Amino acid sequence: MTARHPELPFVSVYRKTAAGRAELDRRSAGLSPRQRQLLVLVDGRRTEEELAALIGGSDVVAELLAVLRAKGLVADAAQAEEAFGHTTVQPTPAAPPAQHPVLPDERLAAIHRLMKDSARQHLGLLARELDAVIEHARCARTLQAAVARWHLALRDSRTGHAEADALLGTVRALIDSG
Repeated sequence: MTARHPELPFVSVYRKTAAGRAELDRRSAGLSPRQRQLLVLVDGRRTEEELAALIGGSDVVAELLAVLRAKGLVADAAQAEEAFGHTTVQPTPAAPPAQHPVLPDERLAAIHRLMKDSARQHLGLLARELDAVIEHARCARTLQAAVARWHLALRDSRTGHAEADALLGTVRALIDSG
């Protein structure tokens, strides 16, 4: 395991703040593409480890989260629930993990192919990093995260931004068909 920043307490789950949700619409906080990508992926359910797997390592995620926290765009999900008087229901250790639907192999292969081909065409070297994320997307949850990351990268690219929304529509149609 890689070293964590000593000034950051260990927090396994983050959620977007109201400012974070507004930032997704306004794009006014001056975020880098990686910071914005992480902000999109923060959902109040994914653990820090899951985010690290999607973004590229725990050190990278720790640094990006530190920036997002400093800007008030994300917060520790448990602290936010305490502040609003909500309680968190923790699953018992014996509870089986929730099963996420799996797509048929042909559809999943078509989705992977479309995403990988468009990433290679428009993203250059960043496509290599996305290829692994796309390839490991086998269930609805991991596929959703991979699609979000891929779409954001296309929208932020010079050559892919014009096609990003149309390609996303095609991927969503493939996911929903059947």
